[in-house]
Order: sequence, then C-alpha cells, then structure tokens
Amino acid sequence: WAWNAPSEFCLGKFNEPLDMSLFTLMGSPRINVTGQGVTIFYVDRLGYYPYIDLTTGVTVHGGIPQKVSLQDHLDKSKQDILFYMPVDN
Repeated sequence: WAWNAPSEFCLGKFNEPLDMSLFTLMGSPRINVTGQGVTIFYVDRLGYYPYIDLTTGVTVHGGIPQKVSLQDHLDKSKQDILFYMPVDN
C-alpha cells in the first residue's frame, strides 16, 4: 500500500499523529517535498506537459504533443526528475 497525502499537517498543526503502519510507501504531493519513497509527477511537475485547460480553453505548452519541442520537454523532465527524486534509492 502507498500513501501520498500531505499528512505532515496532521502532526504539525493538529498534534494528531496518524497510524501509518499499513503503508509501506509514504509520500506527500506538496511541491517542496522531495526525495520520498513515492513520487507522483503532476501535470506541472514533469517537463512541458502539453494540455488544454478545460475551464478556460487556454492551450498550455502547445496544447498537444506535436506542438511542443520534444528536446525541451526531455531536458525539463530530466531537471524535474533530479529535483523531485534527488536520492538514488
């Protein structure tokens, strides 16, 4: 089982520790938390992920993969991976 929620707030803010013994992998989706056992790359944290915002219709990074530089995406992806996964486990 994996846990990927910002549970550090429970202990820090509410002084309520959670029993995490069920989970073998734990992480947090917070952008400034790095080097975890679980890393999920969200749309804004791995390269130049192209998409169209469904609410506004605005295209981000070209909107579709064919309109973004693959090399730029790969270079940025490498930087992001090194940032979010700095420890070789």
